[in-house]
Amino acid sequence: MYILKKSRFDGNEKTSTFTATHGVISGELELRTTCQEDGTLELKITYIGAIDVYTLPR
Repeated sequence: MYILKKSRFDGNEKTSTFTATHGVISGELELRTTCQEDGTLELKITYIGAIDVYTLPR
C-alpha cells in the first residue's frame, strides 16, 4: 500500500513524497521522475533524508 503525501512538478521533473507500507522498499520515500531529451523517463527512489538514490532499470 502506498500513501501519497505530496507531489510537485517543476519543468521536466515531478517529485512525489509517499509512504510505502509493504514490499522490499518501504518507509518514507521520494520518487523523482524526469523526462529525458529523447523522451524516455528516468525514475529515482530515495528514502527521505538519505544520500543513496536507487534508479529503476528501463
